[in-house]
Amino acid sequence: MHSSLFNARGGGTGPRARAFSLAAVFALLAVLLPATAAVVLANSGGVSGQETCSGWSATVSLDNNVQSTHLVTVTSTIPGYTTTGITFKSYNTTSASGSTTIWSASGTNQVSGTVTLIIYNPPPENGGNGSGGVENQYAVSITPATGCTPPTPSVTLTLVKAICPSYSDVPANRNPSNLDATGGHSGDLNSTAQTTLTGLSDIPAACHGAAGWYFNLGDGTSNAQNPPVSNTTFGTVGPTDANGQVSVTLTSAELARAMTTSGWQSGLLVSEVPQSNVASFGALRCFTDINNGDNLESIFGLDPAKTTQVYCIAFNVEPAGNLTITKSVSGAPTDWAGATFDFTATCSNPGDTYHASIAYPGATTATITGIPAGSSCTVSEDALPTPPTNYAWDTPQVSGSPVTIQSDKTAQVSVGNTLLPPGTIIVKKVVTNTYGGSTDPSQFSLYVKDATGTNVNGSPAN
Repeated sequence: MHSSLFNARGGGTGPRARAFSLAAVFALLAVLLPATAAVVLANSGGVSGQETCSGWSATVSLDNNVQSTHLVTVTSTIPGYTTTGITFKSYNTTSASGSTTIWSASGTNQVSGTVTLIIYNPPPENGGNGSGGVENQYAVSITPATGCTPPTPSVTLTLVKAICPSYSDVPANRNPSNLDATGGHSGDLNSTAQTTLTGLSDIPAACHGAAGWYFNLGDGTSNAQNPPVSNTTFGTVGPTDANGQVSVTLTSAELARAMTTSGWQSGLLVSEVPQSNVASFGALRCFTDINNGDNLESIFGLDPAKTTQVYCIAFNVEPAGNLTITKSVSGAPTDWAGATFDFTATCSNPGDTYHASIAYPGATTATITGIPAGSSCTVSEDALPTPPTNYAWDTPQVSGSPVTIQSDKTAQVSVGNTLLPPGTIIVKKVVTNTYGGSTDPSQFSLYVKDATGTNVNGSPAN
């Protein structure tokens, strides 16, 4: 900005007078003007921005000379930040002590875009003399940094131990009978379960997490499948907590195996460390490998940009055995059609009660399955059915009870009943007329009653 201080006019004529006047002007200017003068625009601001390997940032600010009649607009072409919320907006920064930030954004990703600040002249209706066009404009462009090392992706592997009460509660893999490690129970697994692992929600309600279990992580060089993989190239992980879970962050070597697209043998292999004395193997499911019935699955084809949490769930079955009750009846009449007998098995350690029925003589046995191994069970016969006419039940004879249940074995208890057939009771009345009497025994009535006080057949008699 230029301004005229004054017009120097000399009072005399000739060279002497002119020289005096010029010297005076320069001397006055030296006093009034600083040695270096910066030209400051009114209604100004600025835009700053940078981008490094760790992220980017952009800031828009106004100097402390912007009047409210000068409208402001901020635009951005940075993806995700194209809406700034500042369009023909009024600011008054004339009372601020320094610059005022009106918009800023940042991120940790690499971006490309431009941020622009426009300050407009006020139109005539706002007190200005101009047309309302652009007074000042500032812009900064952001481009991705070069020479950056991509960040190492972080993937968490959660290994889960789920104990189920029976094999029918265990979700079956796609081909459970192939490489079956259940000891012949592949056909007992729940074949209706989904074959896509979605996480902890895949654990059936009947199953529960178990603490104290371990898992092996290997690289597949041993190519061991069944029996369980012995390769522990990447070590043993565990123990599981009270919820049956243990989580680890995959190392770079483990992640490289998990990211392979060359098939399961090149992936990160997972197997449980068996504890057959605690629970028997049921199934193992890892990430997308839910194929066979062995204790070995693989994590492969992982894309850390899409998946950062991976689950492997090992299902086991509590050791259990069976109890077979055998029924026998003796002394029944030939025309007896039979009856249904009910039984109760009362078990302890852990405590539970089981019931069974035998429709005799069509059936002579009943088997109770899935009783936890180690349980001690006592078998008793419930209320007996109605006996045949004129017959009565003798006391039941139970053999083999109590019995201890053993894993994968069937205990035997037999219960025998005897029907007591009708018999003959002879009651004889003897009369001795010692003193000349003439009474005859037929003059007396004789009664025989059962335990309920009811006359038996033939009573009374004379």
